[in-house]
Amino acid sequence: MCHSRESGNPGLDPRLKHSGMTLILFLLFSVPLSAETLRREEIIPLEVSQTNLREICSTYSATGKKVIWEGVRDVRPTKELGMQTRKKGKEVIVFVPDRPLEKIMDDAFRNLFQTCGVKNQQRASEETSKISVEIVEFQLTGEKKLVTEKQKGMSRLAYLITRGPMETRLEIEVEASEKEIRKTGTKRFQAITERLLVDTLREVPKQVFADLK
Repeated sequence: MCHSRESGNPGLDPRLKHSGMTLILFLLFSVPLSAETLRREEIIPLEVSQTNLREICSTYSATGKKVIWEGVRDVRPTKELGMQTRKKGKEVIVFVPDRPLEKIMDDAFRNLFQTCGVKNQQRASEETSKISVEIVEFQLTGEKKLVTEKQKGMSRLAYLITRGPMETRLEIEVEASEKEIRKTGTKRFQAITERLLVDTLREVPKQVFADLK
């Protein structure tokens, strides 16, 4: 475009051409800066109920199995639970947990082990597995339009399992579902986040308990 404009005005002073292009570029790049997006935080209380834990353990019991629990580490680059755009992108809501997510998950795992009958040992043996967890991904995104809302979420945890000389890294992904959730706005976001957390824990007995002694 710049070349065609110059070839169409051979008599125009080059300094005026340069000045005009500078003005055009300034106007183009200054538009998004003037339309500021409102950004605010909302705190989401997040925990797993004992009812959910009992439901998970009713299908996959691990009574008598032993583990050395070494905790949870959050390795995500950002610590938010996610964000939601409103008012056609003019407002962005950033959701943060009421406690650090690694603390929330650490408590949830400890309660899950206890509810399912897994004994948390203090001393290691050749047959006792050491387990730690890394939060690689745990985030929801959502968009609120005039009459509809859409949210999706994904968690990905890395389970680091050590027993004797054997070390295993197991990554499990879980996707959240928004089906049958009638709530709207922040309460809807919270409900889907809680479902994502519960569904993440639901995979532990299926994938991890089988390897415990």
